[in-house]
Amino acid sequence: MLKVTLENKEVLDVEINSAIQAMRTCYSSNHLSDNGENDKKLLKTAIKNKHYTPLEFITLTFSIEDMTRTVLQELARHRTQVLNVQSTRYTLKKMKDDVRGNLDKYFYTDLPNYTEFLLMIIDFIEEKDLWELPNDKLKLYMPESLYCKLYMKVNLRNYFNFYRLRSSERAHFLIQELANSTYNTLPDYIQELIDLEVEA
Repeated sequence: MLKVTLENKEVLDVEINSAIQAMRTCYSSNHLSDNGENDKKLLKTAIKNKHYTPLEFITLTFSIEDMTRTVLQELARHRTQVLNVQSTRYTLKKMKDDVRGNLDKYFYTDLPNYTEFLLMIIDFIEEKDLWELPNDKLKLYMPESLYCKLYMKVNLRNYFNFYRLRSSERAHFLIQELANSTYNTLPDYIQELIDLEVEA
């Protein structure tokens, strides 16, 4: 099951303030800053006017576990984030001893007859002694349902685009889950900014 944690929550207030000061610099109005509601309204005004550049000062860093390689491929195809991904090159054989009895620990399995399909793959790998292959070759036998872990960093402007596209009903159902899971980790004020942009 997908697990998402917002890792930089404690510094978001500082970054929000940086975005506000960047916005105020555009109009030489830094002296009007109140470090409160007026400043926060200013960012909302920026969004309504499609003035997104100051939002790049706000970054979101997520720790993500149990995400399929299918979703990783989608992220890579439309990349506006910084991604640091668990290396199957160094970790793949760690599953060897318990994969058969714990398929849902290593793979997304919520598909018809999928457990049976995965067991056929594991049987094939064992029968052909493929566990002895170098990981670079062994991983090519693994389906895209294999889970991975990663860190993802994205600025708020790019997150708007990610969330708008990937939470859509037209997006792959697993990337919809990722988009909504990242959103649900965010503080209320950041969610308000996102909602404002999505509704615009």
